[in-house]
Amino acid sequence: MKFYKFDVDRAICPGCGASLILKGTQAIVTCIYCGSDCKVERRLRKVEPDTRRPPAPMTKGNPEKNYDYWNMEQLINGIINESDPKEKIKMAEAMDQWGHVNIENTRWIPVIIEIMLKSDPALDRALSGILGKMICSDDLKIKRAVISAGEQYGFNIKGSKGLLFALSLGDAGTVKLLLDIGEWASKQNALDYSREALIGVQTAIGRDSQRLRVCMEILLYRFLYVSSFVRQWMGNFLRNHFDVGYTFLYGDMLELMEDCYHQSPDSLPLLENALKKCRDAKDMEELRDRLTVFQFLKSEPVIISALNALGHPPSDMTEEDVREVVDSLSPFLAHPSFKEPVGKALSAFLWVGDGVPSTIESLIQTLEQNSPDKIPKSLQYSYNLRKR
Repeated sequence: MKFYKFDVDRAICPGCGASLILKGTQAIVTCIYCGSDCKVERRLRKVEPDTRRPPAPMTKGNPEKNYDYWNMEQLINGIINESDPKEKIKMAEAMDQWGHVNIENTRWIPVIIEIMLKSDPALDRALSGILGKMICSDDLKIKRAVISAGEQYGFNIKGSKGLLFALSLGDAGTVKLLLDIGEWASKQNALDYSREALIGVQTAIGRDSQRLRVCMEILLYRFLYVSSFVRQWMGNFLRNHFDVGYTFLYGDMLELMEDCYHQSPDSLPLLENALKKCRDAKDMEELRDRLTVFQFLKSEPVIISALNALGHPPSDMTEEDVREVVDSLSPFLAHPSFKEPVGKALSAFLWVGDGVPSTIESLIQTLEQNSPDKIPKSLQYSYNLRKR
């Protein structure tokens, strides 16, 4: 388990927040997630988006033709000049075609968004379709054009929820942007808009299982620096993350809890509640990672949370593996506050093998002879039950 340190040189993409892959003294790096070209300096600065609004569309569509045969400019022109809301939506739906996704049509993105900002919810959502297709494009320049427009138009408390939805389809590349929008909106007390942006964060993370860890690390890194509204959402999201069976954040969460203990103790219960949902380690390798965390923990409530969430033994565990658990946890028995949490944690490992594991048997016998007051009641009870 890599804890606290990183093994490679890295920098952060100013566009999406993902780690950039650095090669030697390379000065310009293209982000593999969102397509941004980044100049790597001692301090990376976020560059303001260069989203240039094209001239107003002039080409009118032939009214005798089906909207499916109109090009992007004709459809935009039609939406601007049409008075019937139903026809506007039909045009927007006709625009939502993969055939319109090309680098040339990205020049119309600002025009589309400006229409969305003035539209009713139905047209706003219909127009989000083409932006969603563009941001899902394999062409990183097309994807980046939508993200740049989101950077320019997303920070608007009367903004387009359709734009937020389209950005949520950008996978890991838009997590940081949507989180920034949600945080900004919460500080403006535009909680409905903030909530919509945070739903977008959840959608974007859910769409990118391959970069799930990158996305979750962005949330953990930002946890201490966001408003209480966004922090509450993060806590609930992390709780749900554990509840659906993802377990790799055990160590990262505890590291964050250590920071919270010193910098924001009021936020600690939110993370404790989330960690309670952490499921058992899937194998011995993951359990070893969890045990490694105890070497770094210093705060009493965080250590107790770590003990309570350690979980049951994985299916591939042997009696010999139990020794690693006992060696890691038994030193905590000397602390009165940790005695019972340690006892409950060790009790789960009594059922490894055909009988009481020899390491736990030896521990209990030693305590009985030298320090019987240090034997946790929960461990004694489970031990007696196992011996029958």
